[in-house]
Parts: sequence; structure tokens; C-alpha cells
Amino acid sequence: MSQATAEKLARILIVDDDNANIALLEGVLKDQYDVLSALGGQAAVDLAKSELPDLILLDAMMPKVDGFEVCQSLQDDPATADIPIIFLSADGDTKNKVRALDMGAIDYMTKPFDHNEILARTKRHLKSRDPDRSTVAELNAKLGQIHEAQQWLLVSPQDLPEAGFGVNFLPVNEAGGDFYDVLAITEETFGYFVADISGHDLAASFSTSAIKVLLRQYVDPAYSAIETIKHLNTAINSAMAGGMHLTACYAILNRQSGQLQVVSAGHPPVIYIAAGGRPQIFDTNGDVLGAFDDVTFEPAGRTVAKGDRFFIYSDGLIETAGQSPDDRTEGIRRLSQACYDNRDLPIASTVDTVCSQLLTDLSGDRDDVVLLGVEV
Repeated sequence: MSQATAEKLARILIVDDDNANIALLEGVLKDQYDVLSALGGQAAVDLAKSELPDLILLDAMMPKVDGFEVCQSLQDDPATADIPIIFLSADGDTKNKVRALDMGAIDYMTKPFDHNEILARTKRHLKSRDPDRSTVAELNAKLGQIHEAQQWLLVSPQDLPEAGFGVNFLPVNEAGGDFYDVLAITEETFGYFVADISGHDLAASFSTSAIKVLLRQYVDPAYSAIETIKHLNTAINSAMAGGMHLTACYAILNRQSGQLQVVSAGHPPVIYIAAGGRPQIFDTNGDVLGAFDDVTFEPAGRTVAKGDRFFIYSDGLIETAGQSPDDRTEGIRRLSQACYDNRDLPIASTVDTVCSQLLTDLSGDRDDVVLLGVEV
């Protein structure tokens, strides 16, 4: 069977609450794929479960049952949980993009979109599907070796004492999808990076070393924090498997001038505590990495002083499965307070104590945890 024939047999489900939008997408795809359509969310769930399409193009904003509810329903059913979903929406809000990707979607396209772009992304995601998931299950036996390799890759405070940091890294499994890095850019300037890769399987674990290598290629005194992150996104899109994405936070601190730059790629906000001051939140917006070719960020910057501290962390420290946005906000507040309450300890002890306190209080399934604290 030729490649073209195989692609034509691929079945695509189009979901929208507008017949005109469905007709438009059908016109784009029908010559290359077997196309199904559903008018509305509940019809989409029923059709997906009966027909098991190879890919779903899902409108995010629909009455009654919206795209996020459809996605959640399909994710909850083992029979449909592995069907790749591309969200389509007129809403380009970063929070909705992150929400869709966190729920398991492989892509998020903002309307209006080019017909060629629809075809290109559809083809890309169909090709990236893993036809043999048993291979991953067999490789899980090697997790112990991967864990050792991850630990070897991680920088410790003893390796780079002039960077003034403490860190606590607690993967749920032997090998986790969260990771961090600390880099000496010049004698006075250091970079601090924390990332959370989608998934907690072997693929995410292997990706940490690749991303570390890519990051270090774009850490240069000539690059700002935002330039480094944009270069990293381009490299990830070129080098990593389709469907892989990550949230990340990258901070650059010049310890001589006291200049701090922070860029967030869909990551939880940085907590900043000035010496003698109360906690402040750097809630900067930015797209996740590895999901979009064109990304935008809103960097934050400020002048810091000796004794000031800031904390970068992954969301396993502030939330558990099924939490609402309000619970997440409360988690950030609790973490900020714990960092403040332990401010008189050395930075490494502060990080360890905060993790011990918060992880004891958290209930339910927890994610990987990274807490990276830096003292100026």
C-alpha cells in the first residue's frame, strides 16, 4: 500500500457547532482523508466512541457541551483516550491554549487559519502517532538507568556555588518529565531554568537531556532571556517528536548590576521576596514551547539587591489532579507564604523545608516537583 493510499484511509472527525465551518474543513480535507463530521459536542463524543477516528479537529467554543468537555470525556474513556485532538478556536488566549494542551490535545490552531496550514498540521500529527505503544512499556524496565542519567545531568549547588541557589527535585517515577538547569553565562551572570515536559512516561524522560543540550546552545551573553527562549522553541519544534510540548521559566540574573530578567512559557509565576519585604508574584504571560511555530512572551524585569530571593517551581508543588483554578491560586499563595516563613534559613535549607512542609499537606495524586530558589 502506498503512503498516499494510507493517508487517504486515515479518518478525521470534524467537530463544530456551525455547518458552514464544517463544510469549509470538509472541502479542505476530503480529497486526502476519510472525513466524518459532528454538529455539536455531544454528537462528537458519541461519534468518536463509535467510529474511533484517527484524528479529531475540535472547535473549542460550542454551546451546551464545549470542546474542553468533549476532550475530557474522550480522555476519560480508554477506548478514545489516545485519539489525537487538534483544537480550533477564534480565541487565542494563552490560558486556553495551555488548558487544551494540558488536557491532552496535541495542537491548538487559532481561527482564521490557512487551508495549507490545516493540511500540513493534520499530516504532521497523523505521521507522529506511535503505532506500537508496547515498545514504550518494554522500555520502562530501563527507568532506573534513565534516573541515574538524569541525576548526572542535573547541576548541584556544590557544582556552581557562585550561582547562589538551592534546589529540590522530586520525580514521581524513577525518571520524571520535570527538570531544571543552572548555567554560568559570564562571571557575573547566571541563567536559571525550570521546565515541565508533557507526560510522565519514558518519552518525556528521554526529552530532558535533549532539551538541556538545546538550551545550552542558545545561552550566550549576547542573548536576552526572551531571545534564548524563542531560539529554544524553534529548536524544539525542529528536533522533538510531534505532540511534545513543555512549560518553562527562564531567569537571567546579573549579580554585579542586580538586573533580573524573567520569561515564562506557560509556566507558574515566579515568587520574589525582597530582603525584609513580603512575597511578590511575577505573573508573566507566554506560550508553551514546542506546540507553536510563532510564540509570544511578556518578559518581566527588575533591579534586585543583595539578600533578595526568587523561586521558580513546577506545578506539582502547588496543585493536585482535578484542582480548580482557585485551588491553584491558593497553592501559589501557600508556597509564597512557606518561602517567606523560612526566609531566615540558608537558601538550600529553605527549599528543602518548604518542599517537606507543602508535600505533606498536599493530598491526592501529585506531579513531579522542582523547587529552585536563588539568593542574590
